[in-house]
Amino acid sequence: MASGEELLAWFGIQGAGDAGAGHADFYDRNQHFAAHFSHSTGDAVIYEGVMPNNYDGGSLVCFFLYGNEDGGDANNIVWSIEFERIQAGTTDIDTASFATTQLSVASGNATAGLLLEHSFTIGAGSQTDNIAAGDAIRVKVGREGSDAGDTNLNDMFLVRFWIEEA
Repeated sequence: MASGEELLAWFGIQGAGDAGAGHADFYDRNQHFAAHFSHSTGDAVIYEGVMPNNYDGGSLVCFFLYGNEDGGDANNIVWSIEFERIQAGTTDIDTASFATTQLSVASGNATAGLLLEHSFTIGAGSQTDNIAAGDAIRVKVGREGSDAGDTNLNDMFLVRFWIEEA
């Protein structure tokens, strides 16, 4: 697969599941379905999919299309990503087996509803739970509102999340 080609994309709450305690809420904003992340806790949502067969196993670039719920605060937001490879005969779904959390600081915007795009690269291998082409996967996307680097006091909403090959 060529660098920069989209591998997987999720829109708002499509393919999203409840991440348990601290899960993001689902809502619509002017008929745009979104995952809603609190400013004060570590909210997350889990997306499920299958890594395309043309994935060559390299680093991944994760993209966020997000906005500020209330406006008035342009401080930083800390987003998190965790990957989990799902394999028959190996994965016990009674226990989460996500790779180590990867964090990235994104800029805020003081205008409520205005969408921003943020991306960061995650290395292949253990950072992505050794995902290979054709694997079923789960991707846990979160906002780390309790992290010291997250200084934005407004809630955020995520309308699209996608992965490209680096």
